[in-house]
Amino acid sequence: MREYLRRTCDEGWIIDLSPEGNRPETSTRIFGAGVGRQLSIGIFARSGHPKLSTPAVIHHATLAGTRNEKLVQLDDLHVDTRAWKTCQKGWQDPFLPASGGSWEECLSLPDLMPWASRGVTTGRTWIYAPDPSILRSRWQAFIAADIDVRKHLFHEARDRKITTHVEPLPGFPRFQDTLASETSDLIEPIQVGYRSFDRQWVIPDNRLMVVPRPPLWAVRSDRQVYVTEQNSHPVETGPGLTFTGLIPDIHHYNARSGRVFPLFRNPEGTIANFTPDLVPFLGRRLGCPISAVDLLAYIAGVVAHPGYTRRFHAELRQPGIRVPLTADFIIGKLCTPPRY
Repeated sequence: MREYLRRTCDEGWIIDLSPEGNRPETSTRIFGAGVGRQLSIGIFARSGHPKLSTPAVIHHATLAGTRNEKLVQLDDLHVDTRAWKTCQKGWQDPFLPASGGSWEECLSLPDLMPWASRGVTTGRTWIYAPDPSILRSRWQAFIAADIDVRKHLFHEARDRKITTHVEPLPGFPRFQDTLASETSDLIEPIQVGYRSFDRQWVIPDNRLMVVPRPPLWAVRSDRQVYVTEQNSHPVETGPGLTFTGLIPDIHHYNARSGRVFPLFRNPEGTIANFTPDLVPFLGRRLGCPISAVDLLAYIAGVVAHPGYTRRFHAELRQPGIRVPLTADFIIGKLCTPPRY
């Protein structure tokens, strides 16, 4: 879409109405409490035939504050006011102003680790607990109940009912019954990354989960490391990324939906989730052996640090983590993370 608009228009104006991110404070929402998504106004114009080989000039303005303050700013906004900033010019670049050399030269996390997934979405908090004994008590109460009470305890949803037939999670035994007729003992709970600094126990039962993300379970092992990124909201403070060896919940990073990048693509830990040939290339440029674990340690040392968030605070207003791994770092600084 961005390339199409750049090719078919001469000029465009993007007005960001929600710089606070997804689900901001109600007082900042243009359309009130009922609309919590990020909103923008896009205006595009063309004079005559499209200049297909010349990208349109895109301008960007941000309106911040309360709803009433934003409406006042919108009323005062004209094409010749100083609020506009020129956006990046690549055909498919985001409709956002260029952030400056140091940020633009950094690689995005998906550039380095191509495979990503949302975290596990259980849809039911009762299958989490700080101790396995609590889950066993809950399970006993569930299987002792009749069908109507089971429905109430389970909290049926569109994708999961107590009569739903599903496959088990990778690495766990098959079910004999649906939840409507289940009488067996509880599947042994396992530890998971509920939040970045909160390990909990979960019942690893696919029948209980809305979106369990089987691929994340399929690569689970003692060698695995899951990197979690907040990519739905701006990163304001604290580490840019968090890390766990446990299966992460969808809200693992900071209780807001995020993305998970496993270090390995297989449970044996022999296939790294890095762009093909990247790790050997770094080793050749540095003149020393580099492993996937070394590269992940570099990413952690640079990004999982509050200094990173302070240094790139303005850039992180738009969700998405970038990693300093430019030519300068490849040649000689990989093992010495930058000072903030």
